[in-house]
Amino acid sequence: MAGKRAVTEVPKMRSSFALSPCALAIGALFASAALASSTELAAPADNPKDDWLPLGLQSYEPSAFGYTKNNNDVHFENIKLSVKYPLMPAYTRGWWGPQDKLFLSFTGLWGFYIGDRSSDPVVGKEYNPQFFWQHLWRPAPGSRLESLCRDPAPGGYEQKEPTYPNKASPAPSSSESPEDKPLRCYVTVGYNHDSNGQIINDPRQYDATAQAQGVEAARDAISRGWDYIGVTAELIPHWGETKVTVYPILKYFMNDGLLQGVPEELHSWEHPADGKPRKAVDGLSVLVKATRHLFDRCDGKLVLGYTTGYSEPFRYSTVRAEAGIKVLELPIVVWAQRGYVADLAQWYRNVTGYGIQFEIGAF
Repeated sequence: MAGKRAVTEVPKMRSSFALSPCALAIGALFASAALASSTELAAPADNPKDDWLPLGLQSYEPSAFGYTKNNNDVHFENIKLSVKYPLMPAYTRGWWGPQDKLFLSFTGLWGFYIGDRSSDPVVGKEYNPQFFWQHLWRPAPGSRLESLCRDPAPGGYEQKEPTYPNKASPAPSSSESPEDKPLRCYVTVGYNHDSNGQIINDPRQYDATAQAQGVEAARDAISRGWDYIGVTAELIPHWGETKVTVYPILKYFMNDGLLQGVPEELHSWEHPADGKPRKAVDGLSVLVKATRHLFDRCDGKLVLGYTTGYSEPFRYSTVRAEAGIKVLELPIVVWAQRGYVADLAQWYRNVTGYGIQFEIGAF
């Protein structure tokens, strides 16, 4: 992660299918994914138990491996790793009860350029460590919000899903009281450092890299970094055959952060015609995810996300659509997006992209 840098800058902004009965569902999902576009806007992974992860690690955002093509770049193979680790769980449970937890998380994104760039490089796209507090909501007994934030009664969405290995906890039995049913709505508040791990921060380095590896490689290697306060909530407005989950996401980019110091946005020697602060294109987001059990061992999801900046709301927008299907434990997601922060190096550009990937934690 970038440390403090004495750089003269103007703040800038930043803005993933199967066979048999699933074939028709796949076609419908694929068509839906072609509707929209936007930068990576990922909901936290839903599965609270990840048996494949060691040492208490859990999924945070969905981890992924796939193919990406943006209209301002050649294609690349993307790898995303996102995990979280609970801090002092026994102590926090004793201090605050089961509804409050502390976590460390890390999300990393890398692009592998195979056969389309000199030396076939691996480019670090994003490194996002975070320390955050999570609070599970305990609404008033009998209220509408309480019914939305708890697992449904037998016969609801969770009950109709088959039991797979590594599946989230099954729905409570009819003998369980409402207090025994797990809470699912939450709010998190976290301190984040977001950077691309690159080193170019003066014009001589940029010119040398452009001559040796090309202009695109040089642009990818410009150092960017921000500290921000992030707030995320999970709401579940519908628990029927189709489970609908809504994630409001807020980010506030700091002028002088504890880890980054002054943000590395546009350096004094950069003058892109479309340059703008990251807070102009990023900071206010909402993501809506619908998941449904389709057939035996076949689940589907649709996701729509919208992001805009808080300094100039709705002037610059990013839209993303995803459609996914999981058959025989194989989760495949196709996506399309249009907007900003397609990558941190050139977050200010309006980019159209699409891709397909395998995801862990997407369902």
